[in-house]
Amino acid sequence: MSAIEKLILDLDRAITSKDIHAIRRIYDQNAVFVAQPGRIARGREEIAAYYSALFGMNIPMSVTTTAVHTLEGDSLALLATRWTLEGTTPSGEKASIERTASMVLRKPAGDDWRVCIDNPYGAEVLGTSNA
Repeated sequence: MSAIEKLILDLDRAITSKDIHAIRRIYDQNAVFVAQPGRIARGREEIAAYYSALFGMNIPMSVTTTAVHTLEGDSLALLATRWTLEGTTPSGEKASIERTASMVLRKPAGDDWRVCIDNPYGAEVLGTSNA
């Protein structure tokens, strides 16, 4: 397993276990996260706040990444990942969402890979532009 695949697996585990501290370690200090189409969280603290609010809803959920495709350089990587979020709605119904995300990772000299751009909606966000 590559370091990038391990990072994605660690992110899945952090979301599933609702581990905000692990999420903070995975994202770059200046990361950008598409919280939903039209809503961007900027920086590690805004991203952690988004996840905290999501976790505060107490919706049982599990994230699984089933495919990771990378275009990797020495310090930057572009990823396309297929992921599934399964959970239970507040009314008790089972729910499942599957998407293909796009991500950019960066590896500073002497450090580990970090997520710089996380777009869980992939190309879907292109259809939400007002331009």
